[in-house]
Amino acid sequence: MDEFNNMYNSFYMNYDTFELSEEAQRRIATIVTQVERNNYHEEEEQVLSSVLLHHETYFTKQPCMDSNYTGQMWVDEISNGHDDRCTNSFRMLKNIFHSLLHDLQTNYGLKHGNVSAMEKLALSLYILGNRESNSNAAERFQRSGETVSRIFTDMLHIFARMGIDTIKPTEGQFEEVPNHIRHDTRYWPHFKIV
Repeated sequence: MDEFNNMYNSFYMNYDTFELSEEAQRRIATIVTQVERNNYHEEEEQVLSSVLLHHETYFTKQPCMDSNYTGQMWVDEISNGHDDRCTNSFRMLKNIFHSLLHDLQTNYGLKHGNVSAMEKLALSLYILGNRESNSNAAERFQRSGETVSRIFTDMLHIFARMGIDTIKPTEGQFEEVPNHIRHDTRYWPHFKIV
C-alpha cells in the first residue's frame, strides 16, 4: 500500500488532478495491485491514469444545472409579476394560467411531485408557446433534459385528456366526410369508419 501511495502522490504531483477520497484510493490500489501481480509494471501509470479518468467521469460529476435561480423561482416571479411577462412566457394571461392550473389539478390529475404542478404547467407552456428545445427548457428551468422530457410527455397526455372533454364538435357538424378527404388516399384511411 505504501508503494501505491508513493505512486499516487507522484502521479498527483505530475498531473493536474483532483484529490481522491480514501475509498477511491483503496479502489485504485486494488486495481493497481492486481496489475502488479500480473507483472504489468510498465502499464501502472497508464492504468492509474485510466482509473482516475473513469473516477472523475463517473463518480465526481459536477452538476450541469448549477444556477441558484431555479425554475420554480422564475415561475413564481412570472406569476407575481406584470401580466405581459406571463403572456410572453406562457402565451396566456396570469388569471387564465392560474385557472388552467386549477382545472388540470382538479379534473385531470396534475399533481405536485419533485416538481410543483405550477412549474410542470409553466414548463410545458414555455416549450409549446415559444417552440423551445428540450435543452433550452432544461437551462431555463434548471432541470435535467430527462426530467424536462418526462414532464413534457406527461403534460401532453394531460392536455390530450382535457382536449377530449373541451374540443367537441357541435351536433351534426360532421355528419358527412367532405369529398376531398373521402377521395384522397392520403387522408381517407384516417377518417373511414371501420
